[in-house]
Amino acid sequence: MENSLKNRVGERYKNNQGSWLTIIGYINNGKVTIEFDSGFIRETRMTDIKRGQVKDLLFPSVFNHGYVGIGNYKISENGKHTEAYIEWKSMLNRCYNPSSLKIFPTYEKCYVCDEWLNFQSFAEWYHKQNRPKGWQIDKDIVQIGNKVYCPSLCRFVPREINSLLVNSERSRGNYKQGVFSSSKNIFSSSISIDGKFVRLGSFKDENEAYNVYKKAKEENVKNVANKYKDKISEDIYNSLMKWSLQEEEKFLKIA
Repeated sequence: MENSLKNRVGERYKNNQGSWLTIIGYINNGKVTIEFDSGFIRETRMTDIKRGQVKDLLFPSVFNHGYVGIGNYKISENGKHTEAYIEWKSMLNRCYNPSSLKIFPTYEKCYVCDEWLNFQSFAEWYHKQNRPKGWQIDKDIVQIGNKVYCPSLCRFVPREINSLLVNSERSRGNYKQGVFSSSKNIFSSSISIDGKFVRLGSFKDENEAYNVYKKAKEENVKNVANKYKDKISEDIYNSLMKWSLQEEEKFLKIA
């Protein structure tokens, strides 16, 4: 048995992920040392190699981009995915899952920085954040138009703030943001404040309806910023106080 395994040094196998590995050393009792083409080295049993069950932690198994990486952060505990892993996978889903991009096209051209493609790096950042329960990750609150998820620009914010800045371009049809019309001569505008639908009025001109919405939207963003002033970071607060609907739409058109 020992001689048989020693003779296997140099043999190559492919696991169920599609990663190739090479046996680089014999240990004992059916155990060997292997190295994946990615550079990941580990000890394992020959039986698991033959079954294709040995995973390459550097293989981009999550939406063809993200990989688990080598470190102390786990993707699951007690049979459930960890919060960090759920957040990380959701981020990758928004950027790289074709099915998700069809539903949420505003994420087209968004991407995750190289550092965060490694779950271990993201998890380390995640656990250092002040993130009360229910807060969500936001990539462009401190820099409107930002397309990259990265540690320098991402922040955790209350759900109310995150949903406040969600663009509704896909659902509003042919009219400007906040404007709808049931006839050719009348334009109406509305806004959601504190989860309640508020009608802002009806107008004969689309631009007039839009301007009323723009003013109400920007005032509402400032009101919400002041509501959370003592809980959010200074850069988030300052960004919200300077937030402009036209500035946001300018970046959306560029994108």
